[in-house]
Order: sequence, then C-alpha cells, then structure tokens
Amino acid sequence: MQSLYDLGVLFRLRISKWSFRANNSQNEFDVDQTFITTRAISSWGKKLLLPKSRADLFVNNEQKARNVLRKYGQAFEVADAYFVPWSNVENVNDELKDIQEKFHTLLKELIKDYPKLKAEWVLNHHEVPVSCYPSESDLISRFRFKWHAYKIQGGDKAIPTNIEEALSEKQAYDLVRENVQTEMASAVGEFVDDYIGNFRGEVNNFCEYVAKNKGCLHGKSVNAILEKIDRFKNMNIFDDDTIALKLNQLKDQLNDAKGLNLKHDTSMAIATAIAQSCKIIQEEVTDVVKTAEFTKNIKRRIILD
Repeated sequence: MQSLYDLGVLFRLRISKWSFRANNSQNEFDVDQTFITTRAISSWGKKLLLPKSRADLFVNNEQKARNVLRKYGQAFEVADAYFVPWSNVENVNDELKDIQEKFHTLLKELIKDYPKLKAEWVLNHHEVPVSCYPSESDLISRFRFKWHAYKIQGGDKAIPTNIEEALSEKQAYDLVRENVQTEMASAVGEFVDDYIGNFRGEVNNFCEYVAKNKGCLHGKSVNAILEKIDRFKNMNIFDDDTIALKLNQLKDQLNDAKGLNLKHDTSMAIATAIAQSCKIIQEEVTDVVKTAEFTKNIKRRIILD
C-alpha cells in the first residue's frame, strides 16, 4: 500500500504584484448626491497609473508560471496547490526558476524607469493625483514571486520542504501518517476521481480528433498528439497500464508516419491504421464500467494511514 504523497509533492505559487491602478473617489467627480442616488452608483471604479502594457508584462509572467503547473501537474484544490509527480518535479522547479528570474528582471526595469514613467503619465493625464503613486520602496514591497513545495504529514499538516533536498532524498522519502482527517481523506478520493477522469478525457479528446479526420493529420497535429502522449506518460502515476500500452503503440505509429503526407493515396493505409488505433483507445477510456473499476482499485491502493 502507498500514499498519494509517495508519488509526488504539492506546489503552491505565491505571486503578487502592484495593480498599476488606484481607486477613484467621489470628490474627483463633479456630481451631487441626487446624481449618485438616481443612478444607484455604488463604485467609482479605478484609474490607470502607468501604461497598461507595462502591467501586462507581469500578468503574462505570472500566467507562464501557472501554466507550468498546469502542464506538469494536477490541481489539488483543497490545498490551493498543484500535485506534481516526482517525474516532473525537477522540470517544474527549473522552469519556475527561469520565470522567476524574468520576473526580477522586469521588476528591476520597472524600478529604473518608474520616475520617468510616472512623470510622463501625470503630464499626459494631469488630473491623476500624484498621491496615488506608491514610493519606490513601497512599490518594491508589492512584488513577490515565490513557490513552496509541500510534503504531507498526517491528514491536516503540510510541511514546507526544500525541493532540491527533497529530490536528493527521494529514495528515503517517508511521511509520518497519523490521525487522518475525514476531510482530507475525502479530498484525496475526489482528487483521484478528477485525476483519472481528466486524463482519460484528454486522451479521448485527441483520439476523437484523429478518428474524425480518419488519421489524415498534418505535421503539427502529429507533433501535438505526440506531446500529449508524453504528458500522459509523465502523469501516469496510477499505472494506467492498459491505456499506456495502447498509447505507446499509437506513438510508434505516429513516429513512423512523420514526414509522410497522410492525406495522400499512398499513405491512406497508414492513416486508416492510426484512426483505428484511436478508436480502440476511445472505447477503452470511455468505458464507464472499466473506468469506475480502475478508479475504485486506485482508491483502495492510495491511502493515508
């Protein structure tokens, strides 16, 4: 028997940034109480304090970080975190480091340009109060880019861990389990349901696409599906061997088809074989009884005790 947490760790991002905006107030508008009452105004909205394009750089940076966790992990909502299998932990850590470095570069550039940006914005928007702007030191304090990796101890305790240390000690990875809370046990069960359902659903979607096109794919589609097969392989922590075997066979077929025009008459036999493989996989992943039985067995195996 094993715990879910022998198979990976939880990652939680902690990213914050200045909004580049400030609240409007009533005294900035030339209106009386009757105007406010008759229109049922409850909020005066916000004003932009610097070019939106500058704010978008930080928004996009954060989105890249969150996409890394979506790419390599699965949401574990009860802990506001992402579960990442051990096979993907090093990739997540390395990619987050690169994005964090870019975040700090963006912040340094903003601090350097801040006086000029503020002066130009106030000059062109002369009714924006200078008092809305934070000082340089206050501005810096509003930005943060961190992440934490967690082991789980028992049902209600998450222990922060140094990810490099955790990786190096993987063989000795041993969690103390006691007093498991019903809430966490239930959350683990829901997570297993979602995990298996999501990935079988993802496999069904791309197999449906291939079958619909009768295996006649262009190069980009072939590469995209190969990437999805690799993703399934990396995320297959529950040893979904039946699906994995069929996907490996499909992968071999797709690799053999690289460079071929699958829409050409001479390649139609290959395209038909690829489409047939996808139909067989679809039958497997959409079989409600088999999926329920597989999930039930995993829940028996994955325990916290």
